[in-house]
Amino acid sequence: RNLPCKNLVAQKTSHSPLPLPSATAMATFSILPSAVFACSTSSDSGAPNPRPAKLRPDWREKSRPIPPGGIYPAKDHCSRCGLCDTYYIAHVKNACAFLGEGMSRVETLEPVVHGRGRKQDSLDETYLGVYEDVLYARKIEPVYGAQWTGIVTTIAVEMLKSGKVEAVICVQSDPEDRFTPRPVLARTPEEVIAAKGVKPTLSPNLNTLALVEAAGVKRLLFCGVGCQVQALRSVEKYLNLEKLYVLGTNCVD
Repeated sequence: RNLPCKNLVAQKTSHSPLPLPSATAMATFSILPSAVFACSTSSDSGAPNPRPAKLRPDWREKSRPIPPGGIYPAKDHCSRCGLCDTYYIAHVKNACAFLGEGMSRVETLEPVVHGRGRKQDSLDETYLGVYEDVLYARKIEPVYGAQWTGIVTTIAVEMLKSGKVEAVICVQSDPEDRFTPRPVLARTPEEVIAAKGVKPTLSPNLNTLALVEAAGVKRLLFCGVGCQVQALRSVEKYLNLEKLYVLGTNCVD
């Protein structure tokens, strides 16, 4: 925001003041890699008294993920998507499909994600949402142990091999129990293939989001169900991604 100031002082990161013209001016507050600009007023002696700009705390610092065994915001309606296990819980009120306006928020997300809303005169889009084409596909040679001939697994593997994405969020199984989900940030085709097959249970896929930032991933493929995708799209702008792809699968219900 532009604010009037009598004097401006530019402070380098070394804290060496560089005086600027003292005439009345309009200052724009901004943070640059090499300098912080802030307003200051002159003392009685006429010398400038620089005041450091107060920076707004990062929302991640205030965020408090739900501890193991804790109660989630949506309580009995919670699908354990994993969002609240991370600092992205700070956005749960607008991201959760089971709080407030819930799943009806999809209508406001569609123009952001697809560039337009549903066509009002299209019965198909009324039920299916925004789409370009509706296709039916299966593999001629199914992936052993995969669901739906392994079409989702194959798409994910090919996107990783081609370099279209750097990582895939998918769900492997616990080595001791195939029905116990273990969300992973897969970086190799082998890790994706290890996630083949449906796990008919609630899975906290979004608890991997902190790993995405820590790993510096910029191009990501997310595999998950509706409530997870809705929450993901709601916090997408905070992920610092260059590209986000989504492969939506059937809900556990």
